[in-house]
Parts: sequence; C-alpha cells; structure tokens
Amino acid sequence: MGKSKKKIHDARSQKIGRKKKKKRTGYKYIKQITFLPKIDMEECVREAPEEFSFITNLEETVKYFSVTINELKHGGFKKHFMLDSSKVTFVTTDVIMYLIALMKNVRANKMKQYTFIGNYPKNMAAKKIYEESGIHNFVKSKSKRLPPNTEKVQIISGNNNSTEDARKMCEFVMQKLSVDRIYTQQLYSLLLEMMSNVYFHAYTNDELMKPVWYMYAEYTNNCVRFIFVDTGMSIARTVRRNSIYEKVVKKLNIDNDSKLIKSAFDGAFRTSTDMPNRGRGLPSFKEFAKSDKCKDFRVISGSGFCKMSDDKQYFEKIELNNKIYGTIYIFTFM
Repeated sequence: MGKSKKKIHDARSQKIGRKKKKKRTGYKYIKQITFLPKIDMEECVREAPEEFSFITNLEETVKYFSVTINELKHGGFKKHFMLDSSKVTFVTTDVIMYLIALMKNVRANKMKQYTFIGNYPKNMAAKKIYEESGIHNFVKSKSKRLPPNTEKVQIISGNNNSTEDARKMCEFVMQKLSVDRIYTQQLYSLLLEMMSNVYFHAYTNDELMKPVWYMYAEYTNNCVRFIFVDTGMSIARTVRRNSIYEKVVKKLNIDNDSKLIKSAFDGAFRTSTDMPNRGRGLPSFKEFAKSDKCKDFRVISGSGFCKMSDDKQYFEKIELNNKIYGTIYIFTFM
C-alpha cells in the first residue's frame, strides 16, 4: 500500500473509532452558539434644571443627579446619554464638577460602553461659567476656549493627597487676599485631609465610582470660594463601617445621613487618616468652619446636608429626599 493510501486508510480508521466511541458513551457534539450581549442604543436625555446649583437649588439639583446615577447603574449596553444644559439660566461650578465626575468616574461607564454628549446653556452668562470652569480639560469640545480667568483656579483633580495642589491653592489665596503663608496653614491642612480621605478610607473596590477628587477656587467679593468634590463613599457610609457605630447609634439615636454627618463633625466617630501634616479628621473641619477665616461652610454627602450656622455655634442639618454618591464641600475663605 502506498504512503498516500496508507494515510487515507489511517484517517478513516480513526474517524470510525471516534464514531464507535461516541456511540458507546452516548456523548454527542453540540455546536457552540455565541450569544452577543443585547445592544441598547436608546438615548437617555437628562435635562438640567434652569437653576443648576447645589448652593441655591439643592433639592432639585440633587434629584437630577440621583436620577442620572440610577440610569447609569441600570442602563443597557452601549446606552447614549445626552446631558442637556441648554435651558440653564443660572449655574455654579459645583454641578459642573459633578457632571465631569459622572462621565469620568462611574465604573459602569466603561464596562457598558456608555457614550456621553452635552451642550452649553443658551444663556450667555451661564455658558461663560461652563467655559471658564476648566471643563475643556476633561471633555472634548469644538467650542473655542476662552483665555484663562485670573480670578479663578480651574478645576483640577487627583486620586491621592497632593502637596503641590494644596500649595497652589494657598498661593492663590495669598495673592488675592494679600496675606502671608502662615495665614493659610489651616487651609493647607484642611485640603490635604480632604485629599487623603479619598485614598485612605473613602473607598472599597465595589463602590459605584472611582476614587478621584476634584477641586476649584474663585476670587469673589474679597474672598475665595472653594469647592471640593469627592466621588467616593459618603460620610455616612464611611461612619457606618466604623467599629463603634452600633454603640454610638444606640446612644445618640442616629438614624439618617444628616445626623451621622453632624455627629462625625462633632467627633463622635474617628475619621482622621493619622498622616503627618494632616488635621484630626472631620472635627478639624468643624474647627475651621467656626474660625474667623471661614464662612458659609457646607457639606452634601449621601442624603445628608449640613451647614455651619450664621453665628457659628452649631451645624444646621437637613435630610434630603434624594442622594448623591460621595461628598461635596463648599466654603469661603476670608
């Protein structure tokens, strides 16, 4: 038998053997079918309120972001989000920072391949706030960039404590308020503490959003307003992970986010990162809020809102109907 005929004979023998084996074992080949994930190209349009601000229109603005986050959590594959700001007539930079965080930080965005587009307000004053905030540094835009406004430090971000960025903010204060560096030392420690919270105890791997902070400052009315956004675990959720939480809750009858935030500021829970050159956690924030250097200190976290009273004696608290993820600090340095 020639070599070619022998190869054919061997191949046929092997084929017959496989068939007999399948017959004996009852095994059958099943053709593998690949099911492609369901593609949902439905567009989700989120129309921002006319007064778009955590400062002046808290409840409606928190509801806007709460509903949007819910859409991100439960949206289908390749969903398209339209963040419509066309009807906005008044805006503050805090919401612009949170919009950036929604597009950049939500873990589901990449996994589900979401796409985002947005637009500027038709109102020219509101549009200018968007353009001068520094949003161009985080998103693509065909709009022509405006020259930097020397009265503002555009939005910056990071995921760890940055002495360079804290120093940059303090130098801005020194320049605008004509004060010495020692006058900004408490501010410097506060900013580092906020940044450190992101890295040391504000996150777990299963959080909705990635561990990033955003910071912004603007000079207005002989003062400097600061906005700091931390998109991680809210203060209340962080406190609930504390080992003494149950004991304190039973003792103080704390049952909602706003009470937990106030209690954390009052020192009921340890929140400090214990890092060199840092403060003592949220109690140090309270000390700063009560000082002559600060006014209008407020914090939004989860469904809780706390604001230092005008006489600086206590924190006013409000439980919101909706919630945000993370924490937003807003305060003015005098």
